[in-house]
Order: sequence, then structure tokens, then C-alpha cells
Amino acid sequence: MIRDVALSVVTRVVLIAAGVFTSVITARALGVAGRGEYFYIVTLAGLATQLGNLGLASSNTYFLAKDHSLLPRLAANSFWVSLVVGILAACSSLIFVADQTKLNWIEGPVWLLIIMVPAMLYGLLASNLFIGMTLISHYNLFQLGSTTFQLVGVAIAAWMAWGVDAFLLVSALTGLMAAGALVVMLGKLHRLTWRFDLQLFRSNLGYSGRAYVATLVGYGVSRAGVLLMERNSGIVDLGIYSVAVQFADVLMIVPATVAMVLFPDLMKGQMELRFVRTMRATGQIALLMAILCVLTGFVATWIVPILFGEAFAPSVQVLWWMLPGVFCLSLANIVSQYLATKGIPHENVWAWLGGLAFLLATSSYLIPRWGALGAAASLSMTYVLLAITLIMLAYRLYGIETKATS
Repeated sequence: MIRDVALSVVTRVVLIAAGVFTSVITARALGVAGRGEYFYIVTLAGLATQLGNLGLASSNTYFLAKDHSLLPRLAANSFWVSLVVGILAACSSLIFVADQTKLNWIEGPVWLLIIMVPAMLYGLLASNLFIGMTLISHYNLFQLGSTTFQLVGVAIAAWMAWGVDAFLLVSALTGLMAAGALVVMLGKLHRLTWRFDLQLFRSNLGYSGRAYVATLVGYGVSRAGVLLMERNSGIVDLGIYSVAVQFADVLMIVPATVAMVLFPDLMKGQMELRFVRTMRATGQIALLMAILCVLTGFVATWIVPILFGEAFAPSVQVLWWMLPGVFCLSLANIVSQYLATKGIPHENVWAWLGGLAFLLATSSYLIPRWGALGAAASLSMTYVLLAITLIMLAYRLYGIETKATS
């Protein structure tokens, strides 16, 4: 596990550098308003991807970790869900944009969602098959390759001085290339089948359904502020907020990496030791993330204006309000791996639903008054509440398990 985490962290360091570089390029090339437009469309694509994954990202890992022979059948199901459900999810986003957005420019690049969403969805579902097979090196190789494609495309778009539409087209095309690479990588592991396995799909519905609600609501919590700001604050404020979110996303790579490696390791280990190992990992992540959050808060003061320009300087204060939430979400991510080994209990799903309701209520009050700062404060309060709730749930389930075995 330590070797896999170390390899993944090295990969994530490269991805962090690439992500920051991509953000700097888009911010410099598009300006505050253009960056806001780009970030809004990418957020819609991400939301549609979460809407269309049906919980298969989690269930693929869970069931494949238990039975590696399921690979070709799960791969086929992932392809067809990505294609069919991905297009439907993209069309749903188009309907949302047509009804809700106030931006006239949306009519230009928004059609690219129909390409972006299925490609992103397949990248999510198929790459998680590597995790279920405990092929962490394959997963990291895919991440590095797809990120390299993205970075090169963005650099070309910036060099050619293209606009928002071109940057989004680059994202769509690189997503398709990454999806094709995944098909080749999976084909080398096992002879693939293209027949949709309805029986397997139905048998996984219980676990995938709970995972679907939890992950969809979780993504909704992280990005709901973007949709609310577009309506109540403005595209410039959204551009400021997007830079703070970029820093938060970079920080979250560390606990996400540990969680990714921890889950299949917990599934293979003894049931009575899963809680102890999870809590040990949670404590280690708490110490590491506390240090990283403090350092980021200090460094952001001077690095944001240097990298992104003085126009993005207000992003620093937004980030400060966001950092407590980043810390708490890190803990929640690790604890959630233990809950996932317990079949994702219904209380887990209700906790995220309650968090979304709390976020919407607080954001509706804070964003019209304080804009990006209000969105960041609301997000942090929500993650604090979620972390406390999930940790308490994990302790309660462990107590029940201990009594049952004693």
C-alpha cells in the first residue's frame, strides 16, 4: 500500500503542476470573465458526468476487487453507459442552460457538452476498473497520459490566441483521445466484449445506487456554488471563485489519492481491522492536510497575483475561507472508504443529502450579500458538518460490529 501511495503521490505532483499550469494559461489567455465562462461550462460537464455515472465508478471498483473475472463484462457496461447515459446527461445540461442561464455566449460552445460528457464519463468508469484490479500503475499511467494531452492542447490554444470555444473544443478532443487509450489499455489486460450485461448491471444496482446518490450529491455540494453564483453574483465573481477552487482541488488530490489506494486494500484485509486502519490513515491525513492548508494560505498571498495576474488577487481571501472546508473534506474522504466497505449505509447517503440542503440554504443567503466569499464560507461550513457526521457514523457502525463479534 505504501508503494502504491508513493507512486500515486508522485503522479499527483505532476498532475498538480499540469493543473496549475492549465489554470494559469486559461486565466491569462481568457481574462477574468473568459475564465469564468470556461469554468462554468467545464463545471456543467463535470456535473453531467456525475449525473450519468449511475454509481458505476464505485461499484466497478467494489465488485472487481472481489472478483477480477468480471473485468470484460464491467468494461462493456461502462462503455454503453458512458455512450447512452452520457449523451442523455449532456442533453439534460443543455436544457438546464437554455432555461436558467443569463449568458448569451452560451449558445456557442455549449454543444461541446455532447462530446465532452460521454468521453469524461468513460474515462471515469473505465479507469476505476484499474483500481479494482489493484493496477494502480495503470491508473497512474492513464492519468499522466490524458493530462499531457490536455496540457498540450491548452498550450496550443493559448499560443494561437483562440477564445473560449477553442479551449473547450480542445477539452472535448483530448477527452476522446483519452477514452480511446483506455480501450486499448483494457484490451491488453483481457479480451473485451461489447455486449451489455443487463443481469450484471441489475445485480450491482443496490450498491451502485447508494454510491450514485452519495457521489452525485457530493459533487453537487462542491459545485453548487458555481451555479448559484452565475445567477446571483456575476461571471467576473465566478472567475475569481474559480481560481480558489483550483487551489482547493489541487490540495484534495492528496487525500483522494490515499482514499483511492486505501479502499481496495481494506477490501482485501481482515474485516475487524478495517476501522483501525481507516482511523490511522485519517489521523495521518489530518496532520498532513493541516500543514498543507496553512502553507497554501501563506503562499497564495503572493503566488496568485504572480501566476494569474493582479485581477485575480481577490481569490486569495476566497481561498482562505475555503481552506477549513478542504481540511474537513479530506477527513471525510478517508472515513468514507470505511463506510464504502460496509456497503455504503443509507445514513451515509442521508448525510450528504443533508449537507446539500444546508449548503443551498446558507449559499442562498450568503452569495447575494458577499459573492465569492459567501460561497466559500458556505462550502466550508457544509464540509465541517459533513466530516463530523461521517466520523460519528463510522464510530457507531464500528461499535455495532464490535458488539456483534464479541
